[in-house]
Amino acid sequence: MRIISCDEAKSRLKDNKDTIVTVSKSSVPVLESRMLSELKGFRHGFSTRIGGVSQDIYAEMNVGLKLGDDRDSVLKNYGLLGEAIGIDCSRISAPNQVHDTVIIRAFEEDAGVGIVKPGRTEGIDGQITDVKNLPLIVYGADCVPMIFADPVRGAVGTAHGGWKGTVNGIAQKTVEAMTKEFGSDPKDIRAAIGPSAGMCCYEVDLGVAERFLEVFGDNGEVVRPRTEPDSDGKYMINLWEANRILLLKAGLIREHISVLGVCTICNSDMFHSHRASGGRRGLNCGIVMIG
Repeated sequence: MRIISCDEAKSRLKDNKDTIVTVSKSSVPVLESRMLSELKGFRHGFSTRIGGVSQDIYAEMNVGLKLGDDRDSVLKNYGLLGEAIGIDCSRISAPNQVHDTVIIRAFEEDAGVGIVKPGRTEGIDGQITDVKNLPLIVYGADCVPMIFADPVRGAVGTAHGGWKGTVNGIAQKTVEAMTKEFGSDPKDIRAAIGPSAGMCCYEVDLGVAERFLEVFGDNGEVVRPRTEPDSDGKYMINLWEANRILLLKAGLIREHISVLGVCTICNSDMFHSHRASGGRRGLNCGIVMIG
């Protein structure tokens, strides 16, 4: 597959009003939420697959260390991405996501865990912290990467929302964890929903659709049946809207929820996509840090 250039990515996303595309000196593009970029004292960004050194199915920017890619190449990718966002990637606290809703509070001793040293990474799909210069990362390759920032309490968080995590409320539980641990008022929290599978492409069977209907109801915003003659009882799911609803239910203000609105399946020449590649791919990520 041909990976598009930085210029092509910027051109394709120029009409996304909530998305800023910045390109580092090393030609690594990073997507930012315009809303989060306006907050002082935080750094964040969502990666693409453009600008790294990985090859073959992992090309180019792959941040997955457990997918069979060359470890040195992945660590080089982290270095390039860190330069682009302005963070030290050797200090990232990295989870091993399993599509659950376990959320941990990360401390200074978690710096580098999952990247350059072992530690408590298993079975974690969300993280929160108030430690400065401690980057949190969330991975995805169609699943929804979410990042959170509370400018009042000085805290951040990440959450991984595949379909299981979404219907089980990981977005809402992350807000609740920040409220419990840091005294955050949900009205102060900002949340960005990053590049992931859009409703245009995210097809599921009846069993999964029923889980979403149980949680979100049958209003057509989250679940829509396919009507084409060859649809074979399939449904389309809007993960972005589902997580927005959960964040509103958690108490966030609508204006504090940013949806970048970029489908990884449609844009598999810009992002790693599990569905578009048949599972032969690397990982994208979202990163957030205080400092």
